[in-house]
Amino acid sequence: MIAVKSVTKSLFGLSMVFCLGLDGAAQAQELDVELANKGTISAVYIQQPPFISTSAGGEPVGWIVDLNEEVSKELGIPFKYYTSDASRAMQATVAGSYDIVSSILYETPERKQHVAFTRSIFVGGSAVLSRPEEAIASSKDLAGKRVGATLGTLQLKWAEEKLTDAQVVTQSSDATAIGQLITGNIDAFVTGAPQAADILLKQGSKLKLAFPVPVEFPSAMAVGKNRPKLLAAINKALAKIVEDGRFMKIYSKTFGDYPIPEEMMTEWPQLRAQLAR
Repeated sequence: MIAVKSVTKSLFGLSMVFCLGLDGAAQAQELDVELANKGTISAVYIQQPPFISTSAGGEPVGWIVDLNEEVSKELGIPFKYYTSDASRAMQATVAGSYDIVSSILYETPERKQHVAFTRSIFVGGSAVLSRPEEAIASSKDLAGKRVGATLGTLQLKWAEEKLTDAQVVTQSSDATAIGQLITGNIDAFVTGAPQAADILLKQGSKLKLAFPVPVEFPSAMAVGKNRPKLLAAINKALAKIVEDGRFMKIYSKTFGDYPIPEEMMTEWPQLRAQLAR
């Protein structure tokens, strides 16, 4: 695991006491008992731009970082971030080395056996990318093709289960897969729809959207099952952040005019009301 610069600030705890009052300070002390490292929420993440990634300066940036900053204000506890791949991040959180996987994770029944999920914070499908010259418009067109998917992701599981006529090639990261796709070492790459949109924006004419894959599960952050108080506190904070409009502001900052999925407004009816204003 690689630690990156934390969003903690000097005198954070003292300033939070004044901001939150005694009740907030008591909540922070109560949650401290469950934390892997006292005084901070240890958050491990995988590279998922625009949701969360490491900047050139070594700091975690993205939509989830902005969201967690607001959660931190509500809880009175700062986040400290560590990077990993999806598989190791989940294993380490289950083992108790970290408190939360601060990435967009599909809430699959298999994962629910090992971790507890926060309330859903995003709903989006997957997408298959290819080079522009490739005649790929459906999963049938991938027969005999080399299809990349990143280790530890639901997209890899989907590819292995659904693309039985293709050669599925496991990739260590999205960045590696993109390079492999552009150079022709793989013929297609399956990833999350928002990540695909970000990739296409950056790669221009080098890649295209071959076809979308419908969503099967909502997405959330994963918390160790032995941290029920932390999970409840984060969910309470998320509800407040949605209710007072901060969630919508953070969403618009990252995704601009990208529509809020209908499933998200079902999870959070306040978002529909805010959009109607």
